[in-house]
Amino acid sequence: MDGNTGNSRIKAAVQETLLEQMDKKLDTLLEDHDLLVRLEIHVTNNRRDINQLAEKGRDRDKSRRRESLAEMFIAALIGGSAWLRP
Repeated sequence: MDGNTGNSRIKAAVQETLLEQMDKKLDTLLEDHDLLVRLEIHVTNNRRDINQLAEKGRDRDKSRRRESLAEMFIAALIGGSAWLRP
């Protein structure tokens, strides 16, 4: 009986050690998960910012094209009126 009690204590100590290791691993996994969630939020925010900047760039390009067209039209009018003058 004494041998069984000794074995039981050893088994209990080993299981306690394993449970402590598993608990530490679980804590590490939870910390990693929290970090990944925060990183995912940052990535989402960065994508949104990049999309907004790209949209502003497209809007600026549209404005520049409109200004160029207006300048060409005005230049054509001035050139045409100068050509029609006697």
